[in-house]
Amino acid sequence: MILLCFSVFSCQKKHKTEINVYKGGEKIKEYTGSFYTTKYGGLNYYIDDQTLQNELFSITNIDSILVKINNRYYVSYPYINKAFSRQINDSDFSFPVDERKHKILIDTINKMNTLMIYSAKTDIEEMKDKKEIKFTFIDE
Repeated sequence: MILLCFSVFSCQKKHKTEINVYKGGEKIKEYTGSFYTTKYGGLNYYIDDQTLQNELFSITNIDSILVKINNRYYVSYPYINKAFSRQINDSDFSFPVDERKHKILIDTINKMNTLMIYSAKTDIEEMKDKKEIKFTFIDE
């Protein structure tokens, strides 16, 4: 029985998702990773390769990130959360950026450093419910 459970979990295939990072109007890097989610909603993008993960989190002044979901690209702009500001962006998705360093804010879930993706425009939860986005649920 234990062997059967182990083989089921070890055979689960992680769905890989491509993102393209743009800076200065030019595509500077492409990454491949997996989406995770928790009971709090939204999406967290995780890159398995630690070197590539560190590289992404060290990039400053990112213009946008294109997220490829089901052969469609969704635009994600950086969002700097300022106190008492009602500013929102109209991109498909957003990702948090540190106001001073202009780097991606790292969101840690289940000891994984991830890129948090959220949206006021695109209903991520509906996309997850309709299985348009492939993700792994983590019960924190």
